[in-house]
Amino acid sequence: MNGRQLKQRVIEECTTCVSNNEGLRFYQLTAAPMYKDETANIQVLTVGPASDKEVIAVMLLGETGAGKTRLTNSLINIVFGVQFADDFRFAVKDQVDLPNKSQIHSQTDYVTAYLIYHMEGMLINNNLMIIDTPGFCDTRSIEYQNRVTERLSSFLLNDFGIDNLHCIGLVAKANQNRISRVQLNILNAFSSLLSHDVTPITKLLATFACDDNHVHEVVKTAGINFSSVYEFDNWPLYITRNNTDRRSSLNHEYRWDNMQEEHLRFLKELSAVPPVSLKNTRQLQAERRLLAETKAILKDEVKRAASLARAHGKLKREMNKLLDEAENIKWKYNEKNVTIDRRKVERGFHTHNCEICVKTCKTCKNPSNIKAGIVGTTTGVGTGVATGIFSALISGAVIGAEVGVLGGPIGAAVGSSIGAASALTFGLIAGIRSRKTKFECPLVSWDITCKASGCLHKMSEHEVGSYSITESENWTEKIDFLSKAKYDELVKQSRKTESLIKENEEKIHGCREYLTKLAVKVVNHIKTIRKLSMESDSLTQEKFLEETIAEVKDLEEVRILRIIFAAVDSLDSDMEKGFYLQDISGQLN
Repeated sequence: MNGRQLKQRVIEECTTCVSNNEGLRFYQLTAAPMYKDETANIQVLTVGPASDKEVIAVMLLGETGAGKTRLTNSLINIVFGVQFADDFRFAVKDQVDLPNKSQIHSQTDYVTAYLIYHMEGMLINNNLMIIDTPGFCDTRSIEYQNRVTERLSSFLLNDFGIDNLHCIGLVAKANQNRISRVQLNILNAFSSLLSHDVTPITKLLATFACDDNHVHEVVKTAGINFSSVYEFDNWPLYITRNNTDRRSSLNHEYRWDNMQEEHLRFLKELSAVPPVSLKNTRQLQAERRLLAETKAILKDEVKRAASLARAHGKLKREMNKLLDEAENIKWKYNEKNVTIDRRKVERGFHTHNCEICVKTCKTCKNPSNIKAGIVGTTTGVGTGVATGIFSALISGAVIGAEVGVLGGPIGAAVGSSIGAASALTFGLIAGIRSRKTKFECPLVSWDITCKASGCLHKMSEHEVGSYSITESENWTEKIDFLSKAKYDELVKQSRKTESLIKENEEKIHGCREYLTKLAVKVVNHIKTIRKLSMESDSLTQEKFLEETIAEVKDLEEVRILRIIFAAVDSLDSDMEKGFYLQDISGQLN
């Protein structure tokens, strides 16, 4: 099939409507939807009958008005062999039809992939996929720009029949003299979606090319990496042929030839350069998604850990307060019982006992008085002696009779004399021994204050006796049952609180272990992303921590996050061996 036949086939089989503009007919390609996601604003459209040839995939990125749509149309016309002399042009549809006809979004709000199936006679021997993306625009909101990045990420993560990219085309006007901060941020955000190995296929596609082209210097100065530059002058694509001026016509044809030559050079090099697998890019995106998910879980778990830590401190304070209150309750006390005992003192001594203090103040030795033993006194000593003599006379008579030489009355008299002498001696001794001396002790008559052992009473007020007063103390434990009930209730509450503390400690332990595992996952995701990403310095553990801290703000949560990642820093080598962060044990309490 030659070029004319191919173009005729495309017109007949792959177009739906025709318009005429000053002698130049426009055929709109019929694009069959292969995939469409109205929520994510992604669609894949196919042109022509399906083919199993390899797909050359080109993704176009650029700001609104950079000429991505015209570049797409130019590539399609060149691929199908359209010449300057032809009186028709092919063009893609510029709107997306939705079920609700009142809602019509610009095609450029979608990530749209045009899959041009290979047909016999095409200038390339492959299927061609041109991925047109929403344009960057300084006037759009940050929310919109974030949605653009999300759509691109979603497109890269899904399998739409391509596993490789042959070109990431950065579309910019050739005479552009600056790149805005918004455009740079979006390009950097998109670069963060791609793996590091896409740099060789990143091309700068300069549109509206003229003699004064310096956009490549601007882009390079902005720090955006690309491997080569193509300059496209797509203006001749839609020029009408009703101009009869031959010089102008030759100029138009010359510019068309230049456009066609640059497109063919571009397509030829795409076919020759090895494509980059999207495997690493998809793995990178998967890692970023997993990092985001892990971060969300980490923040929730840190919030839970902070709550547990605060609850733990509160419970400890409550228990200590209950224990202090219980300790201050005196529900048990000792009562003293005093017992008074009277004990006989040693023979030959007497005591002076205070009848008021009920105690023995002094102990004295009895005085000696032989005369009192003979004569007798009112104390009864004489009586004791007389009794002794009388008893001795009787016994003496018996003795005398037994020992008397003469016997009879004379023996009795002699025996009585002997008995009397003996009786007097023994009676005197017995009398002295039994004599009471309480009035004989000089302390009795002295009108002095005792002062012994703190006694302040007169000695005349003391009783003289043969016994001593002994005081003994016995302590009996007593219980205040009302206070005891309060004490028991406080102890009961403290034990209940202690049980809650132990339960809370178990939760903290489990939370600590889970946070450890999450911290390890975060670090591993960051390492993988840095390894796969084009911008390895854009994400570090320190940046991740500071971003997370800025999001949580709570001081206790910040403290826990810093503890976790400080432990990560100190145990980084151990984590690579699969160990967990055990040294943070107890720090969350």
